[in-house]
Amino acid sequence: MKVFLKVFGCTMNKVDAQLIESLAKAGGHEVVHSEDEADLIVINSCVVREESEKKALRYLERIKKCYNGKRVILTGCLPSALPELVRDTETVKLDELEKAFSKLFGVKEAKVEREVNSISHPVPIARGCLGNCSYCIVKLARGRLRSSPMDEVISEVERALSRGAKEILLTAEDTAAYGLDLGENLPSLLREMLSTIEEEEFRLRIGMMTPGLAKRIYRDLSEIYEDPRVYKFLHLPLQSGDDGILRKMRRNYSVKDYLEIVKHFRRKFPELNLATDIIVGFPGEGAEEFSRTLEALMKSEPDKVHVARYSPRPKTEAYEMKPPPGRVIKSRSRILHNLRMNLGLKRNSMLLGERFEVLLTSKGKKGGLIGRAPNYKQVILREGALGEFSRVEVVGYTPTYLKGVRVE
Repeated sequence: MKVFLKVFGCTMNKVDAQLIESLAKAGGHEVVHSEDEADLIVINSCVVREESEKKALRYLERIKKCYNGKRVILTGCLPSALPELVRDTETVKLDELEKAFSKLFGVKEAKVEREVNSISHPVPIARGCLGNCSYCIVKLARGRLRSSPMDEVISEVERALSRGAKEILLTAEDTAAYGLDLGENLPSLLREMLSTIEEEEFRLRIGMMTPGLAKRIYRDLSEIYEDPRVYKFLHLPLQSGDDGILRKMRRNYSVKDYLEIVKHFRRKFPELNLATDIIVGFPGEGAEEFSRTLEALMKSEPDKVHVARYSPRPKTEAYEMKPPPGRVIKSRSRILHNLRMNLGLKRNSMLLGERFEVLLTSKGKKGGLIGRAPNYKQVILREGALGEFSRVEVVGYTPTYLKGVRVE
């Protein structure tokens, strides 16, 4: 059987798709690169926003229309969170994914490992979360926190490195929640991992963590960041700069908590690459609340800000709340976009003329190569080899990436 996979959404969805692909190959099937070649089309869906949901549903309808007669299976968050939308489609829910696809592909092995086929390899450390955000539908699909045992995580990292990976991406819905269901925590995992692994020529990126849980571990975490193998990168979503809105969102932290964590990391690591997320237009956001978000961003000066317009999701508490008018949300989104571009330009300009070692991780869309600086910033180079560490000088910058040349 020839299998084609279409993936929408987050890193965790890509991890699940890698597992499906590995199961198919373990069962003796071929993974192909186009729908035309396939006997089976597997769609891994996303529902975090209405736009993501509609994108997956449009693709599903197009496949059914254009490839009538081919078997189509929908998996991912959509059939788990909103099964009523896809009753006429064959589905596999997330909690059944490995068992269902093992049976489908005739896999006899008790455990099939995901292939390691790139310089960067994502390693999930937990699934689900401990949060109860009033706007989030993903919890209906991913469920409560289930951390992977420490030894399993470390073994997966070691396996990936032994098979050519140079960059490990630790991922979870909230990495700061790791281990709280096992009597462990993220710093203990990282300490054990970095002391166990003798390999020096690799980089470790720690994924997104909510300020509410990060505030319990950030001092210990910052000590671990001193290891040169750990990217000086912190993804800490603020979502709103107004405490009242944060309470409505049920985010379980304050703006002060967020700023305190940022201040601590920036004091220890001036080169810190800070990424954050903002939801613009959440119900109850007026002019004052929005101005506080701008103020918090100007205080913390993130290197990267992901701006998302509020997207009401069914089956959530916030779904019944009334957001600001669309034109207001659109205007505020433009203001935030301009601010994030200015902040990105300012932060990147500070690195002009700096020299450091980058890891070349992928090919650029317009040619050249993409490298990652010690703080995980993108550095575009014209030459080099994937997987190598190269010393570079920053010779240019934009709001979103650096331009570098190789130096001796």
